Amino acid sequence: MDNKNWESLQALASFRISQQNPEDAVLQLGLSYEIWKDMEPDDIDRPSYDARVVASKLMVELEAYEMGADVLESLLEDNDEDAETWYLAGFCYSHTDVYAASEYLVRAKELLVKQKVEESSIHKQVDDLMQSVSERLATMPPMPADNDASNEDDE
Repeated sequence: MDNKNWESLQALASFRISQQNPEDAVLQLGLSYEIWKDMEPDDIDRPSYDARVVASKLMVELEAYEMGADVLESLLEDNDEDAETWYLAGFCYSHTDVYAASEYLVRAKELLVKQKVEESSIHKQVDDLMQSVSERLATMPPMPADNDASNEDDE
């Protein structure tokens, strides 16, 4: 087993899921992600878009939401017109940052409508999660207005 090869580690993570060993799957997936997370987009060793989609879905399945959100953000940098990616990012953020989740889900819904996606199940998933997030937001204090500005100043 090559511990420096992101692809073999990701494959091992998938295998660990099939063995019902989620703890080791998360470990292997994390090791894989550590190898490529800081690679430049033009780096020949960086996983393809499709490989990163697979990684993000494994992360969601393993409830590794922060790591999944990071990967999904990189996917959105490459293609911000994929409704499923916006939905998955919103799903991850619904577990880590409910304020952000709402924005991602709204964008997912807008793209589904814009792209005339007729599959009712994806619309229902987005709508149900939007409702859940809205209900949670209704019980939370409003996000401080200066939060966005301070984050922009830090970058």
